Amino acid sequence: MLPINKNIRLFIFENRERIPRISTIIIRILAIFSIGTLIYFHGFHLNPIEKLLILNFNRVFFGAFVFHFLIRYFFNYDRFDFAKQNWLELIILLIILIGAINYYILKNI
Repeated sequence: MLPINKNIRLFIFENRERIPRISTIIIRILAIFSIGTLIYFHGFHLNPIEKLLILNFNRVFFGAFVFHFLIRYFFNYDRFDFAKQNWLELIILLIILIGAINYYILKNI
C-alpha cells in the first residue's frame, strides 16, 4: 500500500487538469456571491449581527480567492513565469494575506 503522501501526489497528478477547472467554476460562483454581499452591505441598513455575518462571508470569499490562486500556482508547470504574468493579482493577494495576518494573529498583541 502506498503511503498517504504518495496517494495524495498520485491523486493530484491524475487530476492536474480537472482540479484547476473545478476551482475556477467554484471561484466564479463565489465572485457573484461576494458582489452580492458587497452590494447588500453598502446598500442597506443592517443591524450589527447582519454586518458581522456579511463581513465573515467576505472573509471566507477572500480566503477562497487566495486558495484558488495557490491552486493555479502549484498546478502550473512554470511557476516563475506564472508569477510574472500574474504579478498584480499576486500583489493584491499578498495585501489580503497581510491584512488577514494582522487581523487574526496580531490583533491581540
